[in-house]
Amino acid sequence: MTRAQVSATCLKSVYSQSRSWRIPALCFEVLVALFLLSCSTRSVPPPPIPEASFIEVYAQLLVAREESRLLHSDSLAATSKLDTLYRRFGFTREQVEGTLRYYEDDLPRWSRILDKVIQRLETSRRQEPAKPVS
Repeated sequence: MTRAQVSATCLKSVYSQSRSWRIPALCFEVLVALFLLSCSTRSVPPPPIPEASFIEVYAQLLVAREESRLLHSDSLAATSKLDTLYRRFGFTREQVEGTLRYYEDDLPRWSRILDKVIQRLETSRRQEPAKPVS
């Protein structure tokens, strides 16, 4: 007997068994298939703004918001300053807010992003010349 004939004979014997054995076997196969499909990796869409660019714009955004708060700027002036910041980086407010939501949904990643933003702010503070106190 050839290998193909042996395989065919085995298949015939499996399918010639009573119907009561075929249904549980089919259910098992379906469950295994569903399990394997659920284990497949899902592709996560990239954030609207790449991480490095977001870190830079978010650091500048935090500085601009804090300056507006400390200087008691009115909301129109603060909004104008933020819009100028978005344009300078080539992003829209919606892109920045969408990226912010994207990273906030993944807390470990958001924590890493905030650490990088803090590092960025500390680096820029060290590079700025000291301002005279007036």
